[in-house]
Amino acid sequence: MMTMKLKLKRSTHRDQVRIRFNAEKLNDPNVAATFQAQLVEKFAALKGLIQDIDSFTNDFNEAIRSTADEVMGKRKSISDDAPSVCEIGRELSKS
Repeated sequence: MMTMKLKLKRSTHRDQVRIRFNAEKLNDPNVAATFQAQLVEKFAALKGLIQDIDSFTNDFNEAIRSTADEVMGKRKSISDDAPSVCEIGRELSKS
């Protein structure tokens, strides 16, 4: 009897980058209401355009992404703050 081992290649999805939005802004009731109102408008426009599931899924995702970008904006990256944090650390170590 022979035993076979199958090795699966690990796939990486480098073409799809996760966009992080500043969701903390949704804690503000005015921002949350604006976000919801804009989504309702965009979904109402999509309702009549359902042709096939692939195009609907792409349009649905684009509506959410564009609305989130307009209302919430992108979340600040840790790497944006890294130089200032390093400078603070250097100053504290000198003292």
